[in-house]
Amino acid sequence: MTRPFRVKGMAVLGPLSFIIAALIVYWSGWGTVSWLLGLQILMFVVYLLCARWVPTAHLNLKQQVRSSAWLIGFYAVTILLSKLGSFGGIGAIGHPLDTIVVAACALGIYYWGAATGVPAHLVRLEHEADESEAVDEPRAPLTPATY
Repeated sequence: MTRPFRVKGMAVLGPLSFIIAALIVYWSGWGTVSWLLGLQILMFVVYLLCARWVPTAHLNLKQQVRSSAWLIGFYAVTILLSKLGSFGGIGAIGHPLDTIVVAACALGIYYWGAATGVPAHLVRLEHEADESEAVDEPRAPLTPATY
């Protein structure tokens, strides 16, 4: 898939951003994490039950589940660590060790997700489908009146 630009340093920015996002979720505390991520897992089960109505004919269900399993893993690990941690959990893992463990797990899950993503040749973006159906008609130039 061709890209119009590349972000320099993405090999560092990507994992670092994911770690920071995971820490923000973790630091929100057990009270928030338990119901929010639990609800997300429930919604994933609903998605699997309704998969036949989801317009993803170019991907089979096995590919969809494989490419999103990291997210369920992330939710489960975050729920577990939040319950065991010091931010509203039972305190079995004290601070700052809990934060370090969450960061290490997030880094591993980031690479798991990157390794199991949908292969580029199977990715279909919404605008690509629109372009393939578009009819080449001459377009009038944009003027302030056409905005």
